[in-house]
Amino acid sequence: MSDAPCADPQPAHAPRSPWPLAALVLAAMGLLHLGVGLVLTRAARGDVSSIEDSWTFTELSGAEAPGTRPEGTGADFASWTRAHRLWDDARRLAERRAQVSALTLALWASFAVQAGFVVWLGLRAVRPRRTR
Repeated sequence: MSDAPCADPQPAHAPRSPWPLAALVLAAMGLLHLGVGLVLTRAARGDVSSIEDSWTFTELSGAEAPGTRPEGTGADFASWTRAHRLWDDARRLAERRAQVSALTLALWASFAVQAGFVVWLGLRAVRPRRTR
């Protein structure tokens, strides 16, 4: 055996890039936000779909308050009942669309904030350390 110093068989590792991990985290968060959004808006989207299937666009956009309920059970009452149902459905459709839009906006904002934090961490990991 030689007394000469041995070269280190394994060279020092270069610092790893944080971007593959950051991309993986962002992809996971994106899928999570998409899943949460789909689950939370499922009922509202189903309600919107059923209302849109029941009425035409023209009927829904032209819906007006039905007025006072007529006495009796004749043609006037049937017409009023249909107008009342249409008006109720048009109102509910607008509410459900607003709920889906509000939740979608909130989920996008949440994802943007979290993604910004992950990118900030990645940039911080890449930046050289300052020594005092």
